[in-house]
Amino acid sequence: MEKRDSYEFIPLEKKTYHSNGCFAASPVQLLGQQLRVYFMGVDAPHFQNRRTAFSVAKLRPDGFAGVRPRAGHYISRLVTKPLHISGNTLVITADLATKGFIRVQLLDSQTSVPLQRQSPEQVLCADKNPCTFTSQVALSWRTLAAWEGKSLRLAFELKNATLYTFAFERRDIEHEEHLAWQFATSGWQVARSMLLFIAVTCLPTWYLWKRCRRQLNRSRQQDIHGSIPVGKPAE
Repeated sequence: MEKRDSYEFIPLEKKTYHSNGCFAASPVQLLGQQLRVYFMGVDAPHFQNRRTAFSVAKLRPDGFAGVRPRAGHYISRLVTKPLHISGNTLVITADLATKGFIRVQLLDSQTSVPLQRQSPEQVLCADKNPCTFTSQVALSWRTLAAWEGKSLRLAFELKNATLYTFAFERRDIEHEEHLAWQFATSGWQVARSMLLFIAVTCLPTWYLWKRCRRQLNRSRQQDIHGSIPVGKPAE
């Protein structure tokens, strides 16, 4: 597969209505939470019998332009200029391939040295299919709240990922803790349901197996003690 640093937005693909040409039919339009790009396509060269098509490409508002590792690079690093931390949470919009990640770290605004009190946090794609994130939390309030109102740099490390946007948001800490508690509670409820299922299905089966085995051993002992010799004993 050819590695490139840039890609066509709407590539010319064989056996399609835009295999030999593609041009914009109208300006980019924002409809709700979706960008739409209307374009015309042709499936054959000029002066030949060809068909034309009117098509539309759809994408999310923050997915039009982004940064990704350069071709041939395993992990790339992006460092911002000094930024004013205007919220207690950092959110990103990004696309990640399988096992791809975006790692975020806070740096000193003057020296670009990582802050000692902060460990890098990351957004990971553990799914078998590519992951699409919109307004995904990259730095939680537990990390960022102490630095709100100050000036810092952000360092992004990207692997098999495209970063489109990032932004600071102010989120309710009590609400986030409530969501975390709900997640922990739901996890315990799932575990309790699994234990109950095992108890209901496996324990009766184990009890019946033990009972059948005991009955089988008792039958064998009765056969041995109650057997009748056949033939004449040897003298």
